[in-house]
Amino acid sequence: MRDRILRVLRWALRLLLPAHGEHRTTAPTTPEPAPELVPVTLGISVWRKPWRTPSSAEAREIFRSPEVWGRTPEQRDHWFATAWAERGYDYPHRYKGDQFEQYERARRTGDSA
Repeated sequence: MRDRILRVLRWALRLLLPAHGEHRTTAPTTPEPAPELVPVTLGISVWRKPWRTPSSAEAREIFRSPEVWGRTPEQRDHWFATAWAERGYDYPHRYKGDQFEQYERARRTGDSA
């Protein structure tokens, strides 16, 4: 029974659908001409500017500074953030009572923040 249904379905599909991926049309179509491309100028390219990050020498100078030796982790982190800010860079530092404590507390207890 399944074989007959399959044969009838295949016969109907061959009648309705074109074979081998070719579309049947009543009239030949002419392709539309491609639109004329106009170059877009945006002014200053972001790639023309120099890369605005600290060099490895700057980072090494800050993180290996002798002024940091003997400090607690919070003091070191605060000193790093200050050193980066003096050079004009953001440094995501952590401190007691920062905005991330509530998320960590919620994650540990299972509450939603």
